[in-house]
Amino acid sequence: MYRLSLYTLALLALVIGLLIGALNASSVNIDLFWQQLELPLGAALVIAFVLGILLGLFALYVFRVLPQAMQLRRLQKTVRTLKATADNDNSSLARLSVSED
Repeated sequence: MYRLSLYTLALLALVIGLLIGALNASSVNIDLFWQQLELPLGAALVIAFVLGILLGLFALYVFRVLPQAMQLRRLQKTVRTLKATADNDNSSLARLSVSED
C-alpha cells in the first residue's frame, strides 16, 4: 500500500511539473553572481521548488534531527553508565547477603 501511494505521489508530481513546464514556456534570465542563465519559466519554477524543499529538509535535519540524535546518544550513554553502576551495586549486595548467611 505504501509503495502504491509513493508511485501515485511521484506520478502526480511529474504531471504537475509537466503542466507547469508546458504552461510557462517563455524564457527568463536568471542572473547569478558568477553566471547568467536563460531558462524556460516552468523549469525555473520547478528548480526553485525543488531547491526550496531540499533546503528545508536540510534545515530540518540540522536544527531538529541532529540535536535530538546527539541527545539520544548522551542519554543512552547515561543509561549504560547507570546500568553498570546498578550491576556493581547488585553484585555487592549479593555478596553481602551471601556472607551474612
